[in-house]
Amino acid sequence: MNHAAPSGAPGHASETSAPRAEGRSTRRAALSVIAAAVAAWLAAVGAVALLSPPALPAA
Repeated sequence: MNHAAPSGAPGHASETSAPRAEGRSTRRAALSVIAAAVAAWLAAVGAVALLSPPALPAA
């Protein structure tokens, strides 16, 4: 039988801290990937804006 410890039991904190730490590292990794993708997109858009010829005014 596998019984969960009551919330006041000494072993409770160690059982829940491991999944929380794993969730934090997963969240950090996901945010790092998103930040890298946003930075790459901004660099590409900036390069296009700098390298494209200026627009001709409408006559």
